[in-house]
Amino acid sequence: QPAPDPPPLPPTTSIPSVRFNEVFANPKGDEAQGEFIELYNAGDTAVALDGFHVRDASKTGNYTFPSGTIIPALGYLVLPRSVSKISLNNSNETLSLTDINEAVVDSMNYIKTKEGISLNYTQGGWRGGTPTPGTVNQINALPETKERVPKKGYRGVPVTMNARGEDTD
Repeated sequence: QPAPDPPPLPPTTSIPSVRFNEVFANPKGDEAQGEFIELYNAGDTAVALDGFHVRDASKTGNYTFPSGTIIPALGYLVLPRSVSKISLNNSNETLSLTDINEAVVDSMNYIKTKEGISLNYTQGGWRGGTPTPGTVNQINALPETKERVPKKGYRGVPVTMNARGEDTD
C-alpha cells in the first residue's frame, strides 16, 4: 500500500532564503510567450508560498501563489507570463515578492534590458546572461578593457588617454 502524501507545509511569515533569481523581460519575438520570472530557494528546506505575491511597479501586475505552491530546497520556481499575467516592462521595472502579511521578502529593479538577454542574480549584483528558466544561471562574461593613461601630466596642458573595450558575448 502506498504511503500517504505528507501534510502540506504551513505558510511562513518570513522567507529570507527565497529570492528573485532570473528575470527575462525582453525575449526575441512574442514577449507574451517568452517572458518569465524565476525564484530560487537558497534554504535547506522546502518553502510553501501559499498567499505570497509577486507584484510589478505598476501594482496592477499582481500574481498570488495558490495553495499548495511549494519551492523545494535549493530549487527553482519559474513563473511564465502566461501563468503570472505580469507583463514585464523592458525598462524601468521593479518587482517585489511579499509574504502573506504583505512584508517584502525580496525585490529587484532594472533600468533597461537587452533583447534576448535575461537578468541574473549574482552576489555582486544583477548581470546579463543566457535565459535558463529552472536551472543554474549562465552569466555573460565581463568585457575586457585596455587603457593607456600617461604617467605624467602638467597643469594647463591637455593629456591624451586611450581606452578600448571588447565583449565576447
